[in-house]
Amino acid sequence: MGGQPPMQYVQQPQYAPQQQQVMGGQPQVVYAQPPQYGQPPVQYAQQNAQPMYAQPQQPMQYGQPQVQYAQQQQPPVQYVQGQQAQPQYVQYGQPPPQSAAAGPGGVYPQVQKNAGPPPPSYATHKAKTMYEIADEKANSYGGGGAAVPAAGAAAGGQASNNTWTQPRQDAKGTGPVLQNFNDQVALQNAQALYKAMKGVGANKTKMSQITGSMNAAQRREVRRQFETQVDPKKGLLRWLKSELSGSMEKLFCGCYESAGEYDARLILNALAGAGYNSELLIEVICTRSWPQLCELRKAWVDCQYIKHNECTDRSPGKYLTGGVVKAVEDETKKILSSGHFQSLMCTLLTQQRPPNATPDAQQVMQDAETLNRYIKQEKKSAQKEKFIEIYTQRSWAHLAALSEKFSDVSKKYTLLAAIKHSFGDGSDTSQALRCITQFVSQPYDFWAEKLRKSMKGLGTNDDLLIRVVITRAEVDMQNIKTVFGQRYGDGETLKKWIKDDISGHYQRLLLDLTGYE
Repeated sequence: MGGQPPMQYVQQPQYAPQQQQVMGGQPQVVYAQPPQYGQPPVQYAQQNAQPMYAQPQQPMQYGQPQVQYAQQQQPPVQYVQGQQAQPQYVQYGQPPPQSAAAGPGGVYPQVQKNAGPPPPSYATHKAKTMYEIADEKANSYGGGGAAVPAAGAAAGGQASNNTWTQPRQDAKGTGPVLQNFNDQVALQNAQALYKAMKGVGANKTKMSQITGSMNAAQRREVRRQFETQVDPKKGLLRWLKSELSGSMEKLFCGCYESAGEYDARLILNALAGAGYNSELLIEVICTRSWPQLCELRKAWVDCQYIKHNECTDRSPGKYLTGGVVKAVEDETKKILSSGHFQSLMCTLLTQQRPPNATPDAQQVMQDAETLNRYIKQEKKSAQKEKFIEIYTQRSWAHLAALSEKFSDVSKKYTLLAAIKHSFGDGSDTSQALRCITQFVSQPYDFWAEKLRKSMKGLGTNDDLLIRVVITRAEVDMQNIKTVFGQRYGDGETLKKWIKDDISGHYQRLLLDLTGYE
């Protein structure tokens, strides 16, 4: 049929009434349109005007306007008043003509083919931040103490292309970075610190300048040089403890400890004395990633400063003989308690939580329905066990999605309200589960609220302020500062709050660590 002449238009009176359309009150006769240039000629072999093509008819490409005909059994051709649209025929596998995108009501949206997920190597070409570069350089020196994961691992950011360690993927830290840092610079800073502390009185200005000019990995290298080249017998932490006191001592010691050492000291302080500090214990264990908890356990066992009770507020006593898990287990054991809090704390310390990744929507819905069913049908003991099971076996990203979805399933409770319903308001387990929920759902609000609490009202809660700044400075402090200024600073920035509440070298070092100086 490819060599047949063009289509002949033959008037067939018996079909004329079926080919009429009324437009503007006047009957219009619909004529077959001549073929477009380069298109196969159309022949009507039957009276019902079914078109036949020189080539086998191919399915129309997605996104093309549907060709309609006047007869009911065939797709009618649509016309615009004053302008007739020319039906377009497209060869299969070829892009549609540009003019075919326009329709009677405007322009049809251009449909793009799905490119699929990015390849595994996507984003590996991104330029590293100066914090990541400095951490890598400093970590290559083999600094003293337990190693802190580089930026993008335990500290913040993404652990790989598809997983991340913090509740949010956009976590970004702050803090100073000393450029052109190497072993020689580290030794010079260690010697300068020794000179500033030796003699009558300490030169706190010099100590603040040196400490505030480096990030955590660089400070660890300075400490290693101090303890190997400057004063191996006494060490840097003992010097700081002997020359400083109060909040300055805590801040400077925290700056030169590794993340694992610092968290181990916080657990020691939480467990020492009569009873235990549940708020501090919950904050440390429930907001640390699995790599950070592993560092904590390692630091508890092999760090010399714990054995000598350096930079601790209270004597650790019997806890030096066992691991941190045994210490927490012994201290949280209560005679009249069901043991849920003890089980939760020890499980978080010993069982690896799945890494953060895009949550499985089906699994999230299943967990929400399961918890809702347990709340309605099961005994309180079964409810508590199910909560602890889910909160210890799911990733932070999964729990954040669960918190968002649960209220839609329950119709009665939010996830926080459901925890209160099952565990009460004041129990340690209830506080721990709500801490996890708030932390994974809104991590930056969680810490910004703590910063506000530390400086709001008369006086300053120095322990809380120092703790948040030290532990979050190179994890997500940039995000925390933004949220603080937006929702918790009463119209003022975190920098303004620190300047109004704190003074002297203490203020300067805090501003350096939070990235303001």
